[in-house]
Amino acid sequence: MKHSLKKWQDDLGTLINTERRKWWTEHRTLLLLAGVGFLLRLLGLGFGDPFRYHPDEMKLVYHAGNLLDYASWSRETFFLLRGYPPLYAFILAAAFIPYILWLMVSGTATSLAAVKVYYYLHPFHFHLVGRWLSLLAGVMTIWVIYAAGRRLYSRRTGLWAAAFWAVTFLPVKNSHFGTVDIVLTLLTTLSFYFSIRIFRDGRMRDYVGAALFAGLAVATKYNAGLIILPIVAAHFLAPAHDAAGAEEPRRSRFLAALIDRRIWLTGLATIAAFLIACPLPLLDPGRFWESVAGTAEFEQTGKLGSGGSFFSYFTGDHSPGYGFFYDNTFPASLGWGVTLLFMLGILYLLWRRRREDILILIFPLLLYAVIGQMNYKAMRHLLPLVPFLLLIAAELLSAAAERMKSKRNLLIFNVIVIAAAIAPQLCKSLRYDLALYQVDTRTRMKEWIEQNLPEQSRIGTEEFAPPLLSSLDLNLEIIRRSPDYRRVYNLFGVVPKMFAHGRQRTGDHDARAYVQEQGLDYLVLDSFTRARYEWPLSRQRYPDRVEQRELFYKWVRENCELIVRMEPRNKLQISPVVELYRVKKEKPLP
Repeated sequence: MKHSLKKWQDDLGTLINTERRKWWTEHRTLLLLAGVGFLLRLLGLGFGDPFRYHPDEMKLVYHAGNLLDYASWSRETFFLLRGYPPLYAFILAAAFIPYILWLMVSGTATSLAAVKVYYYLHPFHFHLVGRWLSLLAGVMTIWVIYAAGRRLYSRRTGLWAAAFWAVTFLPVKNSHFGTVDIVLTLLTTLSFYFSIRIFRDGRMRDYVGAALFAGLAVATKYNAGLIILPIVAAHFLAPAHDAAGAEEPRRSRFLAALIDRRIWLTGLATIAAFLIACPLPLLDPGRFWESVAGTAEFEQTGKLGSGGSFFSYFTGDHSPGYGFFYDNTFPASLGWGVTLLFMLGILYLLWRRRREDILILIFPLLLYAVIGQMNYKAMRHLLPLVPFLLLIAAELLSAAAERMKSKRNLLIFNVIVIAAAIAPQLCKSLRYDLALYQVDTRTRMKEWIEQNLPEQSRIGTEEFAPPLLSSLDLNLEIIRRSPDYRRVYNLFGVVPKMFAHGRQRTGDHDARAYVQEQGLDYLVLDSFTRARYEWPLSRQRYPDRVEQRELFYKWVRENCELIVRMEPRNKLQISPVVELYRVKKEKPLP
């Protein structure tokens, strides 16, 4: 008996060790990729500390904070972001809760009212919570891409795609920002992964998983609704077999799939998941549809500094971007190696025309067909389709590798791919991470101003201004206690329709006349604002506004004294060139 028990224990131990070695052998490369991806996303994560420079982070953090202030909830609380659904703000608010509990347990904030004060004194800490969400979502996407590629094609395809996502500049850069894009990409990729499971297995739980993540994706950003198409395609493309194991005719297979209750339940589940995560249609249907229509109209119309042709994400005939939005094309943000691979891969899959190929092509091609027509061009809008493009590029590589007849040729092939497509992006991402550690030019300008300009000076600023404390800030009495601010100034926006420091300060105006009417002492101008007016398409679409702005800059050169100029300490466009001018007093304009 004892001998049998010991033998059973030995056999179990051997089995566990065998499975452990098998798991390690299969996943060690993926673990390495996840580690590299984590480090690339972690480096530079605290850029800007203690100030907030990413414009989209500010409104999302503000919205999430309002959601936690349940005592003052109203419809406006949920519609605060207008054209954006609120799920990301819900997730961010939930992520704030552990941090707030830690503040209270540690004695840093002894009550919820004290937490609110702490936020006004240290808002950057809450922004960092959002950045960690993006970091973790970006790393998780490495695993989901691998699982999708492995299940749809092969382990090699999954590993190549995961390697691309781990190091490629566009996802690495955006994983540093507490915004919706990386979380949205994780949700759409998860929905596609379950669509693959529908295609392979067709179990009800796979339909539920695909529906759940599709609904959550749409509740994060409305144009993610196209992710429902791979679910439908997987359902209709999945091979059906009769009792003898033979594949059924195409027509009977289609009819059977059409009346299959699973696809109809999936549609209902998607709608239910969306409405739970985004209750706006239930709260106020009219306002909801109005906000969606307004967002669609804005994206079609664009704004000053936006626009471009359908293929401008390839050709670069739209704005190259600035700040955290620069490198605004596929070749610049994914690298020429990956761009050529996915373009050739699309052609290869269209030529091969397997069911798996149709399944993976539907979403990225149709999403680009929609986004490519928008006049507001930004690569972050295309992030949800990037995992699909990387999988397509990876499958092209896998198909080529299968034709290698010797290990030596395969090794040479792998080295070439790494050198041409992966290593350049790894270096570019690392260079960007290290550049994030530089002190922002706006921070440097703020420090100079507070050391040299008297309090209550009247200062005009453009949109990407130093973080000076305004005398009109709605929370001035609290923020004055912060060690991050030394002096208070009277601040004025010198860009039409610019919101400045707690209330709207400007309308459509001649900036030169406004400076004189308000008796401003100084002007702070930045290169990011100026870039909007210098872009050729801005001149073509808004000639009057561009001409008026050029006259203002000419007036500044002729009538103001340049005191100090702050330039970035590297060639990357993370922070703007900032200039401080003293306004020479002259007679008011007639």
